Amino acid sequence: MKNIFKYMAGVLVASLAMTACSPEEFNGASQDGAPRLADYKPVVTVDQETNIATFCIATNDGQAPKGVYPIWTINADKTYKSTVSGYRTTAIALAGDYTYSLKVGNRNGISDASIEGVFTINTTRYDFSAAVSKLTNNDTKEWRVYSAKAGHLGCGESPEAPAGWWSAAAEEKASEGIYDDRITFTVGARLAEGIYKYSAGEDGLTFCNKGVTTLGVTGASEDYSASCVGVNGALSEVTYNLGYNVELDCVTITLPAKTLFPYMADDAQMNGSITYIVTELTNKTMTLVIELSGICWQIILVNGADEAVEEVFDPEMVNWCAVDAPENLGAGFNTKGEMAFYFADAGWVQIGDPDFSYANGVYTITTKDATAAEWQGQCTINEVPLNIEGGEYYDIACKVVANVAVDRFTVKVNKDPDVDGDPNSLFYKGNVVLKKGENILRFAKVTGVNGKDPVSFDQGKFVFDLGGSPADVTIQISDIIIQKHNPK
Repeated sequence: MKNIFKYMAGVLVASLAMTACSPEEFNGASQDGAPRLADYKPVVTVDQETNIATFCIATNDGQAPKGVYPIWTINADKTYKSTVSGYRTTAIALAGDYTYSLKVGNRNGISDASIEGVFTINTTRYDFSAAVSKLTNNDTKEWRVYSAKAGHLGCGESPEAPAGWWSAAAEEKASEGIYDDRITFTVGARLAEGIYKYSAGEDGLTFCNKGVTTLGVTGASEDYSASCVGVNGALSEVTYNLGYNVELDCVTITLPAKTLFPYMADDAQMNGSITYIVTELTNKTMTLVIELSGICWQIILVNGADEAVEEVFDPEMVNWCAVDAPENLGAGFNTKGEMAFYFADAGWVQIGDPDFSYANGVYTITTKDATAAEWQGQCTINEVPLNIEGGEYYDIACKVVANVAVDRFTVKVNKDPDVDGDPNSLFYKGNVVLKKGENILRFAKVTGVNGKDPVSFDQGKFVFDLGGSPADVTIQISDIIIQKHNPK
């Protein structure tokens, strides 16, 4: 998701205007025991141009206190905790009222009570327009569980690994009342909210976890499907609200309590509002994660017909060599240390290169300008010895670490130098989706071709394309492997 903070003209708004706001020097404490909370006040200011809040502690006469330290708990787009006077949050994306609490400590103890307060962010500085377009097609868009895709249901320990414990195979739940369910999102009068509707499909059944007891079924020993519409006040049409998860750098969707969903994983969906973390969203597919106490659930949705299925060899069925192994035919890409760039604007006029550095086998690229389309952000490792034999198969891998999610990323391995159009290619994939953080990209059993004809070459280039990405995207590329296909 794109986190676009727009710095707009504004004024500095102080929740409390006081003079003491500097990091505390702790020089000991009085001998009177734990500090008296009544002797201190919080000083909270908000820079409304940047959505950054600053938290200071002061004495009642506005001076910097001596011998004590604050203990802040700040509930904003995430929970901030600090013992610093003068603590500054990161930029808070969404407008709203947020709460905080202050305790005071010294070498003798901590105050047994806390001061509670509220501060206000006036302006939302997250641009939801791209997410709304994909979610609703700027009108109304229908989604269903992507039954043909492995992992369309799953559970795991965290939002980063939401299917690590269990992952459904394609069509695994065909006997349950889930695959004919439909949900729609309709754009609303406000950008960050709209109308959500749920349909239980032709069979009228909703698929529920065996532990769900708030929809008329108790004591179930297995997951079950039941008629749930209207049961215990279950809702099929509600207002959804978009939000932003700063820690995961992605949009969220919040539905009210009792809102039905194609998979009712827990009574929490009936007992309170649920925020679905949108870990992946394209025009075609959407991955949602429900984070509960001790478990996360993953649901993958699709719009319209299934995606075209590529005939690919499962990379998990490959014996991958080490990066520094003799079998790594592409080892030279890790040590070349140089990149060539071609970045262009929407009209294909070449613009400046991105920021670039190389150290210890890691290529780091940061985009300076937004680009509009594929091939407008080419980053190429050129002229590296690479012995590719026509008719043979190869496996390709690399590690890409991204500072934000990237909706579209290209990976290509090609003969170098080549004729116009670079037709002599070992591999091309132009729709790679990068999540924020580490991405291990693996592609198995590929072969060099020119059109449909086998091709050989002894020198190649590795192309990574960021065309269509915004400014300030940073990727780190390392651990490139090209090996002869080695199936398990």
